[in-house]
Amino acid sequence: MMDEDLLIQRILKGETELFSRVVAEHQSKVFHTALGLLHSQHDAEDIAQDVFLEAYRSLATFRNDSKIATWLYRITVNRSLNLLKKRKRSAFIQSFDQLFSKTAKDAEQINDPTPTSQEALEEVQKLDLLHTTVDTLPENQRIAFTLSKYEELSYAEIAEVMHTTVSSVESLIFRARKNVISRIEKTK
Repeated sequence: MMDEDLLIQRILKGETELFSRVVAEHQSKVFHTALGLLHSQHDAEDIAQDVFLEAYRSLATFRNDSKIATWLYRITVNRSLNLLKKRKRSAFIQSFDQLFSKTAKDAEQINDPTPTSQEALEEVQKLDLLHTTVDTLPENQRIAFTLSKYEELSYAEIAEVMHTTVSSVESLIFRARKNVISRIEKTK
């Protein structure tokens, strides 16, 4: 594999096809990071595409003070959080609108999935509970937890992505685990 600095220099000098190496090497990790934060395959795919477009467009501003992977994680986390914030604003407006436009019967039909098997339903409910619980964590805990558990990044890598110290990451993940366990136990 070519040195990252040399790869970037060659892309910037016109060998744009080399950017496909960057995409190929990091596509899965970017997608899974977005999926861990968004819990939607469609949204994660959109975010991944946006991340690589943004990275390509701003490649000239990349300072080699971190790895390309770290830079891509930062972009992914920021894009994902922006989408979540946008969703919260639009969900509030939408729920307000629905309050006046939907009947109770309409709401029941939307929220009544017919399970194909009891085990599948229970598994979906457990996963949904985990995602919901992780989503209630404070933002820094949620990011650190997601990068650790879903992406299996080291504490040092997470610290670099989050612009913090390794000890701060350890503390964030410890508190996130404690909060997740506590909140799940309360639902039992």
